[in-house]
Amino acid sequence: MFKKIFIFLFAVVMSMTLAACSDQAEKKEENNEDTAEEGTVTLKIAFKDEGPSNPVAVQYFDELEKALKRDKNLDVNFEQVELPQGNYAEKLNLLLYSGEIPDIIYFQGGDVQISQQGLLEDLRPYIEESEYIKDVLYPYNEKRLENYPYLLWIKPLSQKTPVIRGDWFEQMESSQALMEDPTVDNYYAFFKELVDKAPGNGKPTSAVTVAGDITELDFIFNMAFGITNTWIKTEEGYQYAKTTEYEKNKLEFYNKLYEEGLLDPQYLTKAWDTKEKAFYDGDVGVIVGTNGKVIDLYNGKMTQVNGEGAELVVLPPAKGVAQGFGATDITKESRGVAISSQSEHKDIAFQVLDYLASPQGQMLDRLGFEGDHYQIVDGQIELNDKYYSEWY
Repeated sequence: MFKKIFIFLFAVVMSMTLAACSDQAEKKEENNEDTAEEGTVTLKIAFKDEGPSNPVAVQYFDELEKALKRDKNLDVNFEQVELPQGNYAEKLNLLLYSGEIPDIIYFQGGDVQISQQGLLEDLRPYIEESEYIKDVLYPYNEKRLENYPYLLWIKPLSQKTPVIRGDWFEQMESSQALMEDPTVDNYYAFFKELVDKAPGNGKPTSAVTVAGDITELDFIFNMAFGITNTWIKTEEGYQYAKTTEYEKNKLEFYNKLYEEGLLDPQYLTKAWDTKEKAFYDGDVGVIVGTNGKVIDLYNGKMTQVNGEGAELVVLPPAKGVAQGFGATDITKESRGVAISSQSEHKDIAFQVLDYLASPQGQMLDRLGFEGDHYQIVDGQIELNDKYYSEWY
């Protein structure tokens, strides 16, 4: 009873606090002119894995400040927020509810409750007037912004894919069958052999691990079990996918993996960093990561720790009722960059994002620092080893 009263009182206090913050911000906006002529504009930024303790991030924002001054005559000072290690969405929400709201915020979950409090800016009017962003949006970006206009994450579709180190993969008798015909049964046989054979001198102890929930497993198995859409068409009409027999069958399979120790028994307590550490240390054989840059980073770190023979092999999606790593959800961006509605410099904050979509901004954002991460030789860009191991 006391707990319920406390929760109710906390909710009332937070609502009053957020309303007061909003009123104060509106008053400030009436007298605020977002122009660089007023002097240096300080923008506070919260971004996953970036902070004052990360020297690469510090150098990145230093270089971005110089580029904005040089190319756009914007005098900006970036102030990075240092967030504690752990669940990023949780730590970020604690920061925001404390009343410290950065100008530019990267979300990887936890954004909906913040947007519902009116703390995130509708980005559509800014995009309509943008110089670069409006021309580089993908169709699914546009649909997601129509439905949820608070997060911006412009990148090609890149599903999550399972990977295993190559030297272990080559030792598995079931590898060829999995690659040629990746049925659910062949996946199970592969996982089973991976643990029973333990090609890493007694490792891995589990075949696969995921970060905190089964979402990453779903990229491998959802479509094989028939979960191809959020709503599944049946003879009785449309049925929510998570209430179908398809979902039940999939969960029974996951439970089998868990009961036999093929799915890491500690997966519920895993975060992204502990998941990756278990992979590099050889405690698990397979993890799932975003295809493209993330898998490149995994590959660079794995070969750095375990040698060139450990170069990663990408495993196929399981095959069954259908096959694939997943459909495209246009409900909203699952992650992305937001601008605080409380910011006194919303226009400047968006100009920074728009600059990063420009050719000059993309050179910095994609390639890193010339001399450190790439060099130009005979007019051609050459990436070096540091780029693959360090640049995000």
